[in-house]
Amino acid sequence: MGDLTERGLVALDFSKGLIARREHSVFELRRKLFLKGLAGEADAVVACLSLSGLLDDERFAHAWVSARIFRKGEGRRRLVAELIKRGVSHSIAEMVVNEQLTQEQEYTLLKEHAAALVACGCRPEVMRRRLLTRGFSPSQVNRFGRSIEDPERTVAE
Repeated sequence: MGDLTERGLVALDFSKGLIARREHSVFELRRKLFLKGLAGEADAVVACLSLSGLLDDERFAHAWVSARIFRKGEGRRRLVAELIKRGVSHSIAEMVVNEQLTQEQEYTLLKEHAAALVACGCRPEVMRRRLLTRGFSPSQVNRFGRSIEDPERTVAE
């Protein structure tokens, strides 16, 4: 921290404020520094925060996935894709999602979404598209396909 300029210290304080509110990925933090006009200080700030343990993509991914599963109940494919969009490496994204979302949990989420779609009166082809968009794999949706074709089974399963 000793070799940061005055602007670097402003960037560091700004970054610490962001991280105090919630976890950030390195990519997100860099983007916010850029938008704040502090792009030139980003490398030093990221290095400082990473070395001190305040900035960590894996920890960000764990917090983000946990909240996202609870709030939106998305499938594995969507969760991984969204983490990658937030700058998390593919390997970390896969590892974290696999740790936090079991196949059974994912299938339960699929059933819940399908039941809600049935209650809204969605046609089977629309339901399939929506389930795929939520990040459930084609094989899961196909496995569940019989229930989509027969709405009474969807609610009962």
